[in-house]
Amino acid sequence: MIIDLPWKGREVPCAILDILRGCNARCAFCYNQDRPRFKPFDEIRRELDELCRLRRLQAVMISGGEPMLHPELLEVVSMVKRKGLVSILLTNGILLDSASARELRSAGCDLCYLHIQAGQIRDDMKDGNGWKEAHALMRRKSELLVLSKIRAGCCITLEADDSEGIARECRAFFENANLSNMLITTARAAADFDRPSCPDVPVAELVSRFESVGLVPFASLSGKIDKRKRRWFSFQVVEARSPEGALKRRICLRASYGELLAMKFLRVLRGRHDFTLPPASSAFLRARLLLNGLTGGNFASSLALAFAPMVRLSFRNIALDVPPYRRPDGRIEFCEDCPGAILKGGKLRPLCLSDIELPEGFEA
Repeated sequence: MIIDLPWKGREVPCAILDILRGCNARCAFCYNQDRPRFKPFDEIRRELDELCRLRRLQAVMISGGEPMLHPELLEVVSMVKRKGLVSILLTNGILLDSASARELRSAGCDLCYLHIQAGQIRDDMKDGNGWKEAHALMRRKSELLVLSKIRAGCCITLEADDSEGIARECRAFFENANLSNMLITTARAAADFDRPSCPDVPVAELVSRFESVGLVPFASLSGKIDKRKRRWFSFQVVEARSPEGALKRRICLRASYGELLAMKFLRVLRGRHDFTLPPASSAFLRARLLLNGLTGGNFASSLALAFAPMVRLSFRNIALDVPPYRRPDGRIEFCEDCPGAILKGGKLRPLCLSDIELPEGFEA
């Protein structure tokens, strides 16, 4: 069973605050096609207010370009936090050091996604740009975040025909205990949308690569046009570690009807959906495992972990974002109720389509 995430329209709990264009790294498949520009703080504030009007937000991801280049980034992070929102940063980490990590935490940053991968042109990977070097740099930068009490995540872009990429990145993610979240996107060059038809990537094949490393989808979003096809997936994992930090057991949660009902109940109780930050409490995770095992999840594994003695439980989340494509009829298919939408021209657009010429009236 894969559940549909229980949000629609204004109920989507997150969005992206785009604060600048321009970057200090070069990536092969960058969605950012606009000219370099720093948005003034007042403009950023107005866009945040508008995002809050359009969606009942729980979290905002601050992005760009490279947001750490913006001279008022700390003020932006603080502004998001004052709104009562989870403050998330997406950065390549080139400018991240111990001092800047402490400043980000003081400003209110809760979670930081690091985009560090092979093939990037960046000043801090001079000894090589292979995956081993990228994973080592990811480990060092994520440790800086954790020491500053910021949760660390990673963002990876892979080509659709990279048959080993998903399994390789999942293994690297689990080997790096600093990381709680990972977002994998599949590459789609902006120039592809100039073609009359830009074919879809093999979604079933992508998901099967997760299954090869023991991961099964927990939840998903459907396509904007074709509601039968899933285009965004969440894989949810619970780990048990000894008091010394040694891994004892890891399970991938299977969705259950009980958890779906719990999501809806918490939405009513809290006034908005809560699906962004992983829960940190072992007690909460034990209760969730118990609910999952009794209401349709993996009964034996969930209950065994729920009652496991002398271990500390932690939660890790992996998301797969399948790229948009142009259908034979000319329309563009992307995720319905996109969690990664930005404000452009007064309307919400998926970040991956933000700098592409689209038909009048197009919005997320």
